[in-house]
Amino acid sequence: MSYDRAITVFSPDGHLFQVEYAQEAVKKGSAAVGVRGKNIVVLGVEKKSIAKLQDERTVRKICSLDDHVFMAFAGLTADARIVINRSRVECQSHRLTVEDPVTVEYITRFISSLKQRYTQSNGRRPFGISSLIVGFDFDGTPRLYQTDPSGTYHAWKANAIGRSAKSVREFLEKNYKDEEMESDGEAIKLAIRALLEVVQSGSKNLELAVMRKGETLKILQPQEIEKYVSEIEKEDAEKQKKTII
Repeated sequence: MSYDRAITVFSPDGHLFQVEYAQEAVKKGSAAVGVRGKNIVVLGVEKKSIAKLQDERTVRKICSLDDHVFMAFAGLTADARIVINRSRVECQSHRLTVEDPVTVEYITRFISSLKQRYTQSNGRRPFGISSLIVGFDFDGTPRLYQTDPSGTYHAWKANAIGRSAKSVREFLEKNYKDEEMESDGEAIKLAIRALLEVVQSGSKNLELAVMRKGETLKILQPQEIEKYVSEIEKEDAEKQKKTII
């Protein structure tokens, strides 16, 4: 029996190979980072170079699910489009039914359930994406969740998906400090520092979005990102000087 082709059959050692292949597709995707501060949530993604004649606006790794919930993904863009569209419909359906916006955990659970259904049906394959979902609940609490192709989800203070996610996550674990996250600027800088671990060309290949309590999501302009990158480089240079002295 071919265990790697039958999505509904476990291998003798308990693996679903199709799910693991989907996770490999995620690892080949662009890096994405999410950071949760006290009054802010930050999404940062690696921006791949596009064709000279291509419209840059049509290439987006950060997208809205509702006015207060946003998502970044790593993996197959075509799969992500289906998940995004279904999630948007669910958000609007929830508003019509209960007259309240969804909580961030509710829509994360919906996305995870959708992914999980595709791991146990013949004639289908798992969605080849992982996602970082951020937003604020109506009580003003910032949220950051991560989902993967198997249908599991977890809440995080900071996390990374996509290319070199393991090394970026280790960087976040080492540098995330709760007291520093009270500052919006420090949360933004941490997301940029984490992305710069895998993106070598500086601010040109970064896309950053921030959402503060009571505000909608804001995509930072290249000049704003460049300003933060310059501050980071200046701080690192000063640290090196102190180390040498």
